[in-house]
Amino acid sequence: MRWAIAALATCLGNVPFAMAQDGEAPIDVEVEAASDWMARGLSQSGGRAALHLAGNWAPDERVAIAAAVTTLRGSARHGGSTLGFVVAPRLAGTVAGWQWSAGLAGHGFNGRRRLAYGEVRGALAGTLGPVQLAIGADYAPPQTAIGGDNLYLHAMLQGAVPGSALTLHAGGGYSLGRARPGESAWRLRPQGDYADLQAGIAHVSRRLTLGLRASSTIGQRAAPLPQMASGLPARREGTRLVAYLRLNALP
Repeated sequence: MRWAIAALATCLGNVPFAMAQDGEAPIDVEVEAASDWMARGLSQSGGRAALHLAGNWAPDERVAIAAAVTTLRGSARHGGSTLGFVVAPRLAGTVAGWQWSAGLAGHGFNGRRRLAYGEVRGALAGTLGPVQLAIGADYAPPQTAIGGDNLYLHAMLQGAVPGSALTLHAGGGYSLGRARPGESAWRLRPQGDYADLQAGIAHVSRRLTLGLRASSTIGQRAAPLPQMASGLPARREGTRLVAYLRLNALP
């Protein structure tokens, strides 16, 4: 990850930080309560309710830093951690009507330094008629914390229902990589490479969003390794339905 961090730092150093007219950089903050915290079709909170606090600071239209903290409820997937942290600086721009972004993401877990890992991220987003399309790739180079490397390819479609406060979304991704012997590779890819699908509906009212999302995983399920008896989830979840309430606190 050192080369990626150095490259991003060089880019950031060459970007002028233009502040808003009132002297402050725009900041977005949202809080979400969910019946289960899911990522890539896998439960991060052990199938229990979770709280998620996320913020985004954009000192310039081409630069932003996102940060989030999530309650993991002692998740076995992350070594019994109660909190998960993500810090993700990125660069952004527009080309041929599409918005692009590229950056890094560091994942940390309270009291579990050996489980921290990093990713390189890239994405494109644009409008196709009445819907918005976002596609991207997240790559975690070989790291002990994840037992190898991991590439996640993903896409999402989202659109509003005409004449209502409802929005719909659908999409999915594919997670693949190379695994080293041992149990760590099963954190992000239990039972090997797999695809995840999700779809949802949300009601948006000013600052509040109330929604339902369903997710499921697809792929060959390899037999659990003997090492999985040590505590990491041995199998992928099946179909899950998650209810959530989101509050846009700022601006």
